[in-house]
Amino acid sequence: NGHRPVSQGMVYSVPWAVRVIGREVRPQARENFMARRDQIRQSRKAMSLIYTDVNTALKAVPFDRQVFSASLSALREKTLQRQVLIHDSMTEFVAGLTRDQRLELSNSVEKWKERRSKKIDRRLRSIEGK
Repeated sequence: NGHRPVSQGMVYSVPWAVRVIGREVRPQARENFMARRDQIRQSRKAMSLIYTDVNTALKAVPFDRQVFSASLSALREKTLQRQVLIHDSMTEFVAGLTRDQRLELSNSVEKWKERRSKKIDRRLRSIEGK
């Protein structure tokens, strides 16, 4: 397809799909974003606040294990909520794609999985000192 390999961003998100497929789907992506703009902004703000809370707990003196654990739990919840928003957006976006475009995304995921697996194997060998 002539597009560069996509290795940045969240796989199965609309921005990722646009990078894989190309400019021809930008109008659909923009429409998809505009329909969710307020939710996306609220989610970003909430995530920022949660990261601040986690970081505050991390650097607290004295360190409070329970507060840190609770802040990580809140981060997990917000992350899941954000991922649901991203996946709902992706579902709607993909429903409007052609079969060939969906196959292009699928092929990109397979290549990403191969690269990721090799990268993880290298990291594990490095940690193990091999």
